[in-house]
Amino acid sequence: MFLEELVYSIKQLDHNIFDFIHSTIRNPLFDHIMPLLSWNPLFAPGALILAALLIWKHKIRGLMCVSMLVLGILFVDCLVSKSIKDAISRPRPFASETLNTESSSTNNQNVFNDSMPSSHAMNWFAALVIMRMYFRKSLKWVLPVAVLVSFSRIYNGSHYPSDVLVGAVVGASSGFVMIWAIDKIWQSITRRYLPALHKHFPSLILKETPTQNNFNFIKALDQNDHQWLRLGYLLIATLCLARLIYVGSGVIELSEDEAYQWLWSKHLDWSYYSKPPLIAISHFISTSIFGDSAFGIRAFAPIITAIISILILRFMAKEASPRAAFWAIAVTIAMPMLCAGALLMTVDVLSVFFWTLAMITGWQAIKTEKNSYWLATGLCIGLGFLSKYTGFVQILSFLLFFILSSRYRSNLSRPGPYLALLVALICCLPVVIWNAQHNWITVNHLISRGGLDTAWRFSLKYIFEFLATEFLLLNPGIFAGSIIAVIGLLKNIKHAQESELYLLSMSSVLIIMYSLLAFKSRVLPNWIVPAVIPLTCLTIIYWDKRWSTAATWLKKAFFVCLTLGFLTVIIGHETNLVGKITSKYLPPKKDPLRRVRAWDKLANVVREEWIKLQDSSGPAFIIANHYGLTSILSFYIPEAKKAVTTRPIVYYKSSKTPQNQFFFWKSYSDHQNENAIFVMEAKEPQQPPPELLAEFESVSDLGLRTVYYKNRPFHTVQIFMCKKLKFAEHN
Repeated sequence: MFLEELVYSIKQLDHNIFDFIHSTIRNPLFDHIMPLLSWNPLFAPGALILAALLIWKHKIRGLMCVSMLVLGILFVDCLVSKSIKDAISRPRPFASETLNTESSSTNNQNVFNDSMPSSHAMNWFAALVIMRMYFRKSLKWVLPVAVLVSFSRIYNGSHYPSDVLVGAVVGASSGFVMIWAIDKIWQSITRRYLPALHKHFPSLILKETPTQNNFNFIKALDQNDHQWLRLGYLLIATLCLARLIYVGSGVIELSEDEAYQWLWSKHLDWSYYSKPPLIAISHFISTSIFGDSAFGIRAFAPIITAIISILILRFMAKEASPRAAFWAIAVTIAMPMLCAGALLMTVDVLSVFFWTLAMITGWQAIKTEKNSYWLATGLCIGLGFLSKYTGFVQILSFLLFFILSSRYRSNLSRPGPYLALLVALICCLPVVIWNAQHNWITVNHLISRGGLDTAWRFSLKYIFEFLATEFLLLNPGIFAGSIIAVIGLLKNIKHAQESELYLLSMSSVLIIMYSLLAFKSRVLPNWIVPAVIPLTCLTIIYWDKRWSTAATWLKKAFFVCLTLGFLTVIIGHETNLVGKITSKYLPPKKDPLRRVRAWDKLANVVREEWIKLQDSSGPAFIIANHYGLTSILSFYIPEAKKAVTTRPIVYYKSSKTPQNQFFFWKSYSDHQNENAIFVMEAKEPQQPPPELLAEFESVSDLGLRTVYYKNRPFHTVQIFMCKKLKFAEHN
């Protein structure tokens, strides 16, 4: 009883203070100032300029401060704040209060249950604590701004006073705990395993700007090569843990392909319509361990990526140097394409893994001429093929290397390469058997997918699109550095090392193949991703040899490219940061996370219509017009998720010919006389498919449904109510 009265009193005080601010303190001057304190278009460029000035003036100390600010705000905003908001779900004031402001009435159109705590207050007070730990005098500048911004959230009707108070306390506490924990872990690890680094940086919290050369620690690490490797292992382990936490945090949802291939794991087979079977087996194993959840589906992606990184680290340490090995790992982290693959569990993760493993075992086989290494290489190529069909292209890479290398060409006169080829061919049998039983449907699909079923028409449209996309996704600076490295190697190919020729062969065949195809049809950027690893290794080896004599501006450009790449990757993990910084969220079409967000909301919309139909007319099921939408609804509608292996609730529309894997599974033909909800992606109202009209006695248009995310239209579907199934095409 006492507790209830206390809570009521606090809530009443909260509302009284809020009402006092809006009835007494409100004035025309504040009406103009306060919105600017909450959302100011000058904040983003101002923050970037201040960060650049801190780094320029205070060097390593400034860089560490800026890095901790980025980590702190990400931790507080994306993890702590989101978790509390989801747990409490307190309506914002503009959802329950009558406010006399134009902005409030606009906000009132969109009710959000995320008032407690204030993210603005949390972020600013976390930043305040972190800045204070590096620069004591910053308190007198940052504290007033933090207080004013926090007050503006109350004044603008976005938060109650308690939201701001809790946000300030939790933000400051979280920021302090985070930086304290990171620093303690740093001290413990570097003192034991990285003494050269610990000597220069015993703590990450630098109270003063170092007077010595900021990069002396690099020379110290060069004198202790094994410490570069340890630093690489530390980086890999940290990233793997961070990625697992991110995957489990629920920041993003499943992509359509992930949900689709998860369904495959519920129907294990020798192969599938568009892909080999290994991704389904992977999902089957991971969900058996971690459960049928987004985390269960994706858990292997960060783990496999970490294994790939370890393989690269050890390979590069042996073929180049431990320093080059570390920077190879750092460069892969600055590539948005590779970082996306570290989170989404698709065929690309397995494809890159087995391509890299075959590259490493193959190099050992070539140098030692041992049959055991060749057998392992053949197995890796075969497993790569069972992951993605481009895996077999690696055989051409080996052939190209033997053409380029007179030294190791003698391997072709020994049984090793042919044993590898035999093992790889044996691995193909599951796909061959399945396709032989299904009229070679995969072959026809791949020919159509690559545009090879039409006459060749030369076009520059797709090649420019392909190159521009790769330029951005591989990091512009690294992309340019790779081109220079390849050209430099080709100019002096007679004097190139065998390892350089080998890496050139492992990367060039796949890239050339798809570049040529891009002159005819559209090529997706991820199609070349297995070749990115050997290309990166080649680039690092090339520039590592020239690092000591490279111009200062070139070295600085390298670190700038890495930094910009890291920032791009961070924003790519949470594109909402763009909206928080600039006050304008990315348009849906330009938001890379659009395909992994708001699916659960869409599923709820469809589920509500399905339940209404069941309540009014008896048993009903759901049909979708796209394999991705069918898969998403199967995963995010709870009843459908439980029934995927028994009597499904969600089906792909019936068809006379195979269009995807759903054709080979149970159709909805046994739902005779039942009703259905038909869902199709549509930007504007359309007529239902003719086959649907033929299958049901009546089909009624229920209209368009748009699902919003952060006030942006993310997914729009048209829903139809179908009465009494008469028959369905067998699929």
